Amino acid sequence: LLSIKGIITLIFHAYDVSSDVEKYLRMVESSINKLDGNIREILEYSRNSRLEVKHEKMNLESTINSIFQEVKYSVDSHVLLEMAFEGESEVFSDRSRLTTVLKNLISNSIRYRRKDIEAPFVKVSVKQEPEMLLIKVSDNGVGIPKEQREKVFEMFYRGNSASSGTGLGLYIVKEIVNKMDGRVVLDSEPGKGTAITISLPIHHDTYISL
Repeated sequence: LLSIKGIITLIFHAYDVSSDVEKYLRMVESSINKLDGNIREILEYSRNSRLEVKHEKMNLESTINSIFQEVKYSVDSHVLLEMAFEGESEVFSDRSRLTTVLKNLISNSIRYRRKDIEAPFVKVSVKQEPEMLLIKVSDNGVGIPKEQREKVFEMFYRGNSASSGTGLGLYIVKEIVNKMDGRVVLDSEPGKGTAITISLPIHHDTYISL
């Protein structure tokens, strides 16, 4: 896939292609990017299945900010990205897994934003309780019909044929949270938005500091 992407880039730089040829090359490029995304998500699932959970010190505010910076240019319209904390932003958790969960949830909210409103938003709220870390990703997007709410966590499930996702994102979120002995709760209303809350046990003892 990387070789094909490289060749397409060379064609754009080395030749003065017509608008029709450019359109077809952009379609190829888009398909490659989707396949690349599929492979990356399958790799995430494989890593989650094989590797043990490790608890390490991490700064959630910094992690969320990095994800915001990564995803904010993925759409052609403005989306307000917010976060709020109750308690410390430093936690003890599995850095790689928790980053993957947050990235999938934030990307999903952006992907399924409402395009007919002036101020679409995605908000990440973090609360540390004595023994539990609560992370809620909420939005004012298109929402999920009641009959689809359980199915969205199934492998390769897509709400409709027009969905641009792979159908793996929320499945991977559920699998990772299960591996971390946590819980996922979804609350959604069509046309008003979605909120997904992740509950994870807090570990205070030994950790790997990176």
